Order: sequence, then structure tokens, then C-alpha cells
Amino acid sequence: MARRGSWIALCFAGLVLSGPPAGAQEEGPGPALVHFADGSSLALRAWTLNYEYSTWLRAESVARGTTARRGANEIWSGKRRLPAGGLTVEVQYEPREREEEVDGETRRVKVQVARGLVLVAKDGKRTPLKPEPPALELLYPGADKDRMVQALTLELHGETLTGSARDLCLLTYSALAECSPEPSQQVTKIEFQP
Repeated sequence: MARRGSWIALCFAGLVLSGPPAGAQEEGPGPALVHFADGSSLALRAWTLNYEYSTWLRAESVARGTTARRGANEIWSGKRRLPAGGLTVEVQYEPREREEEVDGETRRVKVQVARGLVLVAKDGKRTPLKPEPPALELLYPGADKDRMVQALTLELHGETLTGSARDLCLLTYSALAECSPEPSQQVTKIEFQP
């Protein structure tokens, strides 16, 4: 595992030092190095933080709603907009029980669920951040009083060094959504380059 981690770190360093590929927009965000609960890591470029939400008309059932995403290079918490470039974001977990089918039977199992974020600035200052859903004007600008909007998840979307698209669930805002409990999918830390 140490060899794989070293190789990923070397590739990430090469991506940072070499800059964007020819023809890429200079204004795009720098690469992000993502760390998982199983000890693995992954470098992503052209990343966005996607805020997934569901929307429906107030007079209709939530079941008739549609799901969409709104992307940004910022962390949204309530009305706050925090640029992610240059930050290290740690995802904090806590164990929770839930029902899950195991060997054909429904059992109560413990899973790790994201409970918040810690933002670490370049100077090492740590700022805890509870997972507060983004304000309506950020999530769905122009919504009228007849429309309901509910934040579901915060995801990191990006492109791997080999060109594959990846979507990684960081945390949920609603019981209607769930991130994978698998350690290979649980993001523990993201190092966003400026």
C-alpha cells in the first residue's frame, strides 16, 4: 500500500508542477488530492463541489419531484460561501445504527456517517463546519413561493489522471439520501490546491 500511496503522491506532485494540459482554461481550479477511509488516495482535476437537491411544487407530492445538481468551487453552508481552493477539508464521521439486509435478513448494523467538516487553512487554522444545507438563493436561485427545494447531498465531482469522471459523496443533508458506507468510498480528507 505504501508503494501505491507514493506513486499517487508522485503523480499528484507532477500534476501540480506541470500545470494544466495544453488548451485547458487557466482559470480552472488546481487539482485535488482525495484521501479515503481505507488508506487509499486519488488525484482529481477539473473538480467541482456538487450540491444535489430535489424540487417539487408545493401542491404536489414529494414523489413527483425532480433531482438536480448545482456546482461550485466553493463550500456552501447556509448563506456562507467559502472558496475551497487552497483549503484542506477533513470529513468527520460518527457511528450510527441502521437497518440493512445481510444474508437475506434485515439486521441493525453500525455504519460511519459524516457529521461535519473541518476546514484547515494554509496557516494550519482549523475551523469546524456543521453540515448546514445551502441557502435557497444559492441552491435554486429564483425559486418562487410555490416551489419546495430540499438539499440532499454534497458531492465532489472531478476527472482522474486517466480521464475518468468520478463522483464522490461527502455528506448528506437529508434522510432521503445516503453516502456509501464502504471505506473505499468514504472520503476522509481533500487537499484542494489553489
